[in-house]
Amino acid sequence: MLQRIIFIYSLLLIASCLPFEPSKGGVTYYNFCPNTISISSDDNTLDDISLERNQHENRFFVYSDNTNEMNTTFKKRYFIENSIKKRFHIDRYLEARYNLVACVENAKPTGDGNWIKVN
Repeated sequence: MLQRIIFIYSLLLIASCLPFEPSKGGVTYYNFCPNTISISSDDNTLDDISLERNQHENRFFVYSDNTNEMNTTFKKRYFIENSIKKRFHIDRYLEARYNLVACVENAKPTGDGNWIKVN
């Protein structure tokens, strides 16, 4: 009987050490365009976000270990500036950390995962 209790206790102890939380990542949207932009997605899975000039916003997401799935998801994101649909420059700087940069010609990376305005 004591062996059965120890066995069940050991199983519960081992199970409590397993990671049951999903992996979390982050995306930062940067707007280096001279105008306000609206952010959306081709598959309508993203709430509409609006960013003013030189503004950035962080968002978090839950992901699986499939990197191709994340890349495909971010390639579907776009922004609208002056009624023209444009695609983001996608910068992956850690395993699950992405920067989506609007009007990348007006910005440069700092080397630590951030972006700054050039002119």
